[in-house]
This record gives sequence, C-alpha cells and structure tokens, in this order.
Amino acid sequence: WSDEEESEEEVESEVAKHVTALTGICMSDAESYDEELTYDELPDSYKELCLKSEEVCRTLGKQKKIIAQLQVERYDNLSKIDELHKKVNKLMFDLDEANKEVDKLNVILNK
Repeated sequence: WSDEEESEEEVESEVAKHVTALTGICMSDAESYDEELTYDELPDSYKELCLKSEEVCRTLGKQKKIIAQLQVERYDNLSKIDELHKKVNKLMFDLDEANKEVDKLNVILNK
C-alpha cells in the first residue's frame, strides 16, 4: 500500500462519515456476518444490535435537532441578506441621484 492510496481511503471514509451525518442513513458493510450465528450467540448478538440501534437513534435525533437549528439560522441569514440587498439598492439609487445633482451643478458652474 502506498501513502497515496491510504490517504484516498481516509478521504473516502471521511466523506462517508459526512454523508452519514447529513443524511442520517447508516449502512454497515464492515460488520456484516457471512456465517450463521449459533442459537447461543443470538441473544448476545441481539443485545449488541439493540445497543447499536439505540446509539444510532440518539445520534440521528441529535443530527435532526442540529439540522433544524441550521435551517432556522439559514432562514434568518437569508432574510438579513435580503434586507441588506434592499439597503444596497436604495443607497445605489441615492448615490446615482446625488451624482446627477452634482453633474447638474457642474454644468451650471461651467456656464
């Protein structure tokens, strides 16, 4: 393995984490079982899966709260941007009007 290949794998892993965080969808390909569990192993495996499921649900709940907060923040920021655009447009109009007045005064003074 070269360092380049490892870094690509690390990047892919990081991207997968971000996608999981943004979508809330988790798939486990590394922890799948190709062999069947014995009857004695089933209760422990079930408990382990329940714990993982609870953890995933808690994480998903936290992510949903964060997403909701970010959406509110986004809406607020878009509103502020809209207000600022309106102010800029008004100021540009006022500046154009002032420049027209200056031009008129210059014409009068040059006569």
